[in-house]
Amino acid sequence: MSESTNINFVNRNGQRVIDVTQLPGNDSKLRIYILRCGHCLNEYAVNASEVWEKQCPACQQGDGSGSP
Repeated sequence: MSESTNINFVNRNGQRVIDVTQLPGNDSKLRIYILRCGHCLNEYAVNASEVWEKQCPACQQGDGSGSP
């Protein structure tokens, strides 16, 4: 797994990894991760493969895809 799925990783859009769930993601053998926006503190779920690029669906017009 890449560095971007480590707890406390912050992507270029200010989104921090705060948890990994046991829920399966849309990608083979990957899980759903919980991110927290560093701007508005919104928490939301994403596929592991999207962590590095995700934007907040609440304040950055992120598309919210990957949410269960």
